[in-house]
Amino acid sequence: MSAVSVAPAAPVTASRRWQTRATVFFFVLGAVPRVWAAVWDQNIYWPDEIFQTLEPAHQFAFHYGILPWEFREGARSWLFPGLIGLFWKLLAVLGVSHSFGLVVSVRLVMVGLALIGVEAGRRMAVKLAGPTAGLMAMLMMLFCPLEIFFAPKAMTENASGVALLVAAHLALTASPRRTGLAGALAGLVVFFRYQNGLVLVGLLILVALRDRRAALRFMLAAFVVGLAGGALDWVTWGSPFKAFISNVRFNLTNASASFGTQPVTYFTEHLERSMGAGLGLLLLGGALAMSRARGLVTIVVVYFLIHCAVPHKEVRFLLPVLPIALMLAGIGLADLRLPRAPQSTLALGVVLSVALAAHALHPTQRDFGRADNDGPLWHAGEDYVRATWEVEKKVDLCGLALVGNSSTWTGGYSYLHRNVPIYFNSDSLAATNYVIGLHDEKLPKEFIRIYAVGEYAVFRRPGGCRVVPNRAVWIN
Repeated sequence: MSAVSVAPAAPVTASRRWQTRATVFFFVLGAVPRVWAAVWDQNIYWPDEIFQTLEPAHQFAFHYGILPWEFREGARSWLFPGLIGLFWKLLAVLGVSHSFGLVVSVRLVMVGLALIGVEAGRRMAVKLAGPTAGLMAMLMMLFCPLEIFFAPKAMTENASGVALLVAAHLALTASPRRTGLAGALAGLVVFFRYQNGLVLVGLLILVALRDRRAALRFMLAAFVVGLAGGALDWVTWGSPFKAFISNVRFNLTNASASFGTQPVTYFTEHLERSMGAGLGLLLLGGALAMSRARGLVTIVVVYFLIHCAVPHKEVRFLLPVLPIALMLAGIGLADLRLPRAPQSTLALGVVLSVALAAHALHPTQRDFGRADNDGPLWHAGEDYVRATWEVEKKVDLCGLALVGNSSTWTGGYSYLHRNVPIYFNSDSLAATNYVIGLHDEKLPKEFIRIYAVGEYAVFRRPGGCRVVPNRAVWIN
């Protein structure tokens, strides 16, 4: 039995036309909540989505930003934030001058990439098991609550998921000549998140089992891209592969455990909480897909088990393989002995979509991995960044104090986009004329509340700002 088998092409029939129409309908339906979230929901799930990507990108593009320790000590590659920074430079040339336009544009690009991943997964499923499998795979990817929620976020994990799915599609179902492109893409995203190397090695093994010459192309392309990533570290950090070496050293010393440790059951618990019945569909479909794509199922399982063994866990760590897992589940579900009439296919699609998306309507932060918070997930933390957008409009702004909240749960310069000092305490109010804090924030009487959004408010005092040394620009 092969690791991946390809289904024969099917003739165009009335059933296929129904499936094409259903595919278009569900694709548009699945795109709507992602676009909505990109534009109208500015929630912050985890500080990394700001300070590991957007803030370094802002520093690169506009020469001011708040850098975390990883980007001061050389523990992360500049590849992903550098790409965002280049995109922002282009937008600035085109006249985009407000942080709303910059941030939302990146979020819409991420949504576009996520939808490209969905289409790649659908095509891969069609190649492996036929058009019904393509429809089922698309539904699993489109309506999985985790995929809906994370799609707009500028995070290396969900960007990796799209790229690895496309790489798998090119490596296993496209022409052998495209395996070089697959290797280059898989090698590239290793510098997004080094754990992606697990998937790269797995894909290389699967390609080698099918065609050794194609495997050589895959390996050489990944190697060349790897050298380029090391050269980028050399340019940005002063020595080749410095970020990779620093990251490995950090994890070998178990330093990541300082951010918290979780039990082995953490991922299964939060997948059940965030996906509900969708987790059962994922497991059932994945098991049934073994007959058609044993190798890919093995890659996903190995990736999952290794991450279960790591002390520090976050739900987002699974995002690099989640699209592949959902695609495989769609393939397996299509093999169930169900009626094949077009109406049955459409009805099954509706039931499957509702069952998956139900848990995306009113999730809590705890459901998606924030064990310390039972508050709603959608719009979480966005009041603070929307208040920052209000301050950005003020022409007299000369200094801003962000108080009443942890510094890591702010939008930084990505959501301010004004080159003025930012302070994270109320000890430097002489250097600020605007403050964002709680409604009842204890401030000198000259600070007057001028704007409120949710539990936070913007305060202003007349006059200018004097310079205060030791400006607080670092996030640890």
